[in-house]
Amino acid sequence: MPKTNYCRDPAREQQQRIRVLIYGEGVNERILQRMTDATGIPKATLYRWKQQPELIPLGKLTLLMQALKISGEELAKAIEGR
Repeated sequence: MPKTNYCRDPAREQQQRIRVLIYGEGVNERILQRMTDATGIPKATLYRWKQQPELIPLGKLTLLMQALKISGEELAKAIEGR
């Protein structure tokens, strides 16, 4: 019989992966550099947005959605940390 993890929350794991891609949490410099190259957003700005997500302009949210290939709802949940 296969093992199951009843405590695992796939939605939360997906949001955590998105946060890692946006903010570079716990990843190496190369992944963060790819994100900045794909969006044109400097690393310092990404770090500032991590501290104050309300400062992210709408146009940049669109860039993040396109770079990550996710919906606006998924992006909002990841940024809010829900």
